[in-house]
Amino acid sequence: MIGATLFALGLGGCSTGDSGSASGPLDLDALPWRSLQEVTRIGSVDDPDYGFSRIGAVDVDRDGNVWVFEALARELRQYAPTGELLGRVGGRGDGPGEFSQYGTIGFGVEGDTIWAFDTGNRRLTLFGRDGTVLSDGVAPQITVAGHVPGGVMTVDPAQLGSDGLFLGHHRSGVSPMFDPTVQLVDSLRLPRVRFDLDGEIVDTVGWYPVVDEGRMPEIIQVGQSEYLVPPPPSSGPLLVLQPEGYVVIDRVVPGTPDALRITRFGHAGDTVRTGLFSYVPKPFPQAVLDTAVALHVGSGGMVIYGSAAGGVMIPQRAEDSAAARARLAEAIDFPPLQPPVSGTWLSTSDGGLWLEREDTGTDSRTWTLFDAEDRPVGQVDVPRALRLRWSDGSDLWGVMVDETGIPWLVGYRLAAAGG
Repeated sequence: MIGATLFALGLGGCSTGDSGSASGPLDLDALPWRSLQEVTRIGSVDDPDYGFSRIGAVDVDRDGNVWVFEALARELRQYAPTGELLGRVGGRGDGPGEFSQYGTIGFGVEGDTIWAFDTGNRRLTLFGRDGTVLSDGVAPQITVAGHVPGGVMTVDPAQLGSDGLFLGHHRSGVSPMFDPTVQLVDSLRLPRVRFDLDGEIVDTVGWYPVVDEGRMPEIIQVGQSEYLVPPPPSSGPLLVLQPEGYVVIDRVVPGTPDALRITRFGHAGDTVRTGLFSYVPKPFPQAVLDTAVALHVGSGGMVIYGSAAGGVMIPQRAEDSAAARARLAEAIDFPPLQPPVSGTWLSTSDGGLWLEREDTGTDSRTWTLFDAEDRPVGQVDVPRALRLRWSDGSDLWGVMVDETGIPWLVGYRLAAAGG
């Protein structure tokens, strides 16, 4: 149940714009290329001021200083654009201005204010850039049903708006133990909730759809082990939440082959604009299929959710691994062509939308870049291991984990190809 009145707003409305031209959709594969130029790398194996256990959220203030949440120390760190440590905010604990031992920390920088939401105790805290606690409140627990029957998701403050209120959206919550016989709920409507600075609910500005195709993976038995057959990538729509609504990427457009459609909706479900874009379909490289199989076969001693006894956990035996790889390679059933988009990322600083394109099986992934008006502006190859965290269209910060498991915060400049 939701712990406040949520006003349902209907979906619908008229388009106010359509990208493309009389000659057809814009070709995404013909966009100009940009390149990444590494500028700064922050991290260390043995220096506690610069080493990270796990890097959470990242934001950049108006002076170009980068803020990052260090998970083990439970603190926000501020670094200069060149990498020097400037200060710390927070720390482990249960008092004002501290972060609980468990839970995810979401945060952002707005002017001279840093906000942080601790999911462990639902505390919403505002700090000055010097670490002074400006306010401290607790957001109420709001839960909504998830895709798995009996599962729930929570609605948490996620972004501080220009009106001084927080806009919240859902995050993953608690689900029952995996059971391949359970039919998933294929679609949900979830609320966009606004919170004040004390964490209290102000109102519900709209609802948005969340679609899950609900296909459960097939399980096969090899020797005394069980393995999940790698499911084919989904070609269903993708949804990206924006501060003023949401964007839906249709990877299949009925009646228009080799095209994808991007539609922006307001909070009330009204269509703001829509664009149609073409692309050249690409097959799955063998390296991608081999990786999919390898990810589902452990080297022994690994525990997965199995089908025996209705969803208990069972180990995978090392002696079954070779035969399992062969069986999974036969059982894998991917379509001949990849979906044009495999993932999305929203650059909250400038509102730009990044679309992760087809997998080439190499050490990099291609992303297509759109500006805040959903106009495509270019494409760039990004190291496969890099996890995007922040960009303003000119600079990019991401997280790279090295071969020893040490995370590094890496800053890049986005330049024209060859620039």
